[in-house]
Amino acid sequence: MPPLSAQSIDGFLALVPSAPQAAIDELAAACTTDLEPLRAALSRTEYARRRPSRLSPNQRQYLDTWGYPYVFEEYRWHMTLTDRVTGQFADDLRRQLNEMYRRMCDRAHATIDSLSLVRQKSPDAQFQLVERYPLAPSTS
Repeated sequence: MPPLSAQSIDGFLALVPSAPQAAIDELAAACTTDLEPLRAALSRTEYARRRPSRLSPNQRQYLDTWGYPYVFEEYRWHMTLTDRVTGQFADDLRRQLNEMYRRMCDRAHATIDSLSLVRQKSPDAQFQLVERYPLAPSTS
C-alpha cells in the first residue's frame, strides 16, 4: 500500500492511501459480492440512518441492493480516526495526525494481511472482533 495520510472524509478524519489501489478495490468488491448471503437485511431504522434522500441515485441503488451505499466504485478504503470535526480544529488536528503518523511509521508500509469479522451490538457500540482471517501472501 502507498503511504497513508490523514484526510477529511465527510468531516471525519481518516487515514487514506496516497494513491488509488486497484487490488484493495478488487478485494472489497469480492467481499461485497461473495459475502452477500451472510448479510442481515437492514432494519427500517438502519436504512433511514443512511439518509437515502441525500445519496446519489447510484449510492441509493447500492444501499437497496447491498445494504451499504459505498461499494464498488463508490468505495474508498480508509481507517477512521475521529468523530466529525470542523473548522480550524479539524485542520490543526489533521496536520498533527499527519506529523505523528510520519514519525511513527517513517519506514513502515501499511499492508493488508488479513480480514476480520466484527460485530456491533448497536450503532453506538464499539466493534467486537469475532474472527481474524489471514490472507495468503501475493505471488505477484
